[in-house]
Amino acid sequence: MLRGAKMEAWIIYSLIALVAFGANVIVYKLGFNGGVNPFVAAALYGLGIVIAAGITAAVTRADINVQPLNIAILIAAGAVFSIGLIMIGLGVSKNADVSKMAIIYGGNIIITVILGIVLLKENSGALWKTMLGMGLVAAGIIVVSVK
Repeated sequence: MLRGAKMEAWIIYSLIALVAFGANVIVYKLGFNGGVNPFVAAALYGLGIVIAAGITAAVTRADINVQPLNIAILIAAGAVFSIGLIMIGLGVSKNADVSKMAIIYGGNIIITVILGIVLLKENSGALWKTMLGMGLVAAGIIVVSVK
């Protein structure tokens, strides 16, 4: 990075998320030692999210005024996320190699980018870079998935 150049806060948050999500599946797989049921594992995982978010909200004294529509949408987002989490758990329970799984389900960025552009009307202006990145992700998924 250039001396004196500042990084926007959202980029820093994204980098922290990258590290957290990267370590997350490793910790999740460690939790399966002893044959934990994937559905129980997902419930315990969710409990961890509730505890961590609750502590963070309390410490930061977050405003908890949330509209009913937002509550419904956020619960739906959690339900959709849980489907992916349960699928990872099912794979882990079958001794999946999480380093390969991560490349495959990491392709979710393709879905995120497409839905962001179509539904949220997001466009950074450098669409060719986005498309090139998505193509590289797709290529990586194919390389890992095909025997």
